[in-house]
Amino acid sequence: MERIEILAQIQDLEKIEIAGKIVRLPYPDEIPEFPLIGREDIIELALAAWSTIEGIRAHPFRLWGRPGVGKNSIIYGLTRILNKELYIINGHDELRAEDVACNVVPIKNKFEYVASPLFTAMLKGGICLFDEIEKAPPRSLVPLGSVLDERRTLTSVLAGIRIKAHPEFLFCAASNEDEDEGTSLPPFIDERTRPSFGVGNLPMSLLREILMTKIPSHAEQWIQTFMGMFKDIELSTRRSIEILENAHKLYKRRNGTALFNRVLAEQCMNTFFRHGHHDNKMELFEKTHEGLTNADSKIFTFAEETIH
Repeated sequence: MERIEILAQIQDLEKIEIAGKIVRLPYPDEIPEFPLIGREDIIELALAAWSTIEGIRAHPFRLWGRPGVGKNSIIYGLTRILNKELYIINGHDELRAEDVACNVVPIKNKFEYVASPLFTAMLKGGICLFDEIEKAPPRSLVPLGSVLDERRTLTSVLAGIRIKAHPEFLFCAASNEDEDEGTSLPPFIDERTRPSFGVGNLPMSLLREILMTKIPSHAEQWIQTFMGMFKDIELSTRRSIEILENAHKLYKRRNGTALFNRVLAEQCMNTFFRHGHHDNKMELFEKTHEGLTNADSKIFTFAEETIH
């Protein structure tokens, strides 16, 4: 994005005055509209952690698991259940403490303060998700120390501002680490983002329910074919959706409005599976579906495979 576009977006942000300084607040993130399927156990535990009951404060928590298993989808679902605004920080190796608290940006020969998503969520009583927190440098996480304990305060050294969290402010983090093997988070963050809930792949019955919402035509035939091909392969929800949706589009580009053909559909799914795996899953798939991988470069015309 060009610097001019970024400055224009910053100037469009809401402004408030704090301690005599003008601070611009980012907008909440948009929440995808797709329904949350399954995960009732984690939803119940997360809502309990976030509850304030008999004077016991809300506690942060952390979701962990391989990429694509649906950690963010759980947070989107919680956000809808609680009817709150969601603000997301993305961890990366160049993140600074100022990015977590409040930054300063030069605009038209003057400096303006721009709050982080965390800062804004604390002011407005929203939810802050720190996504891929394990990628953030430890020094950038220092401002979280006072946010996640009983103090519930955030200090911006750069802006010279300290804020107290709104009573309804909630925090959670997501990590792509396998915490059964330990975590790389600094101990003060590890302790302050517990409980931690492991998120694994969905059972095939629930994955099928999700995939049925992704295909507009001949959904039952597509899902049956997908389940038959990948029943012995462990795929994340995101990867399953990606294979199915792209295979469906490739099929339509090649065959237009022709009736569903299982062999052609398998060919398209195989193409996108092969372009996403270079490990032992590929070897297992080729052993399970011997002959199909060589057929990928051919044009199929098996009319007898057509499902009416």
